Amino acid sequence: MKENLKKQIASVIINKALELGASQAGICSMADLIEAPSYKLALLLPALEMNDDEAEENQPNPEFGVKLSPEAKSVLVISYAHPESEPQLDWWLDDINPPGNVALIDINRKLAAWISETLAIETKPLPYYVEKGGVFLKDAAVLAGLGSIGKNNLLVTPEHGPRVRLRAMVLHETIPSTGPLDYQPCKNCSAPCMDVCPEMAFVETIYRPENDGVDTLAETAGNYDRNRCNTCMLANIKAAATEYLESDPAKPVKVIKYCRGCEITCPVGEV
Repeated sequence: MKENLKKQIASVIINKALELGASQAGICSMADLIEAPSYKLALLLPALEMNDDEAEENQPNPEFGVKLSPEAKSVLVISYAHPESEPQLDWWLDDINPPGNVALIDINRKLAAWISETLAIETKPLPYYVEKGGVFLKDAAVLAGLGSIGKNNLLVTPEHGPRVRLRAMVLHETIPSTGPLDYQPCKNCSAPCMDVCPEMAFVETIYRPENDGVDTLAETAGNYDRNRCNTCMLANIKAAATEYLESDPAKPVKVIKYCRGCEITCPVGEV
């Protein structure tokens, strides 16, 4: 394809994603993505502490999804806004996928079918977890121009701050990248996200460029401890309570509500 045509195709794909319900969409190069910081740091990360019944299922794949099909040339990333006013979008109900994730899967599926049928570009929607064949979504979103990594180690977008959920697919065609942005949302921020974490996941430096071979650690300063964060998530699972929800008041369900403190306290994208 000629370069101008490819740029037009990128625009058409993004517009279709928005039409189908995505809050944002962008495209990045697979070659750029596998050189992103998370892929370089992944093998240095300590294993996550898991409940006994989860440990075997969630053991990380040492290749971290890099061994995707050689035909995968580009990655299309979509976001779905998750405002504080709609916490239920992220609730697990009796181990059923949260509504926000269901919406993302549906958009991704419809978009992949449309791209294949309309543009004759082969696609492959990806699972959420890197360990199960996905990609590092935050890195992909940054390279695709959706936002930047903030001090809270989350993707921070101009419109919604860090209150978004992500999904991706690969395209078997080289499409021009739509990012990254020149965007520094945390530059003059007092970083309330650093203080709200119940497990103090940001209190010490975990990664250093001179030790870990990564020149740029964005605005995170290498101080995000994922095992401390995971301790909070495990506590959230243990604290899950049975509730009667307005959507079906006759049926009690166990509701898991994961901590969103560092998302909610971020002032970026507040309405």
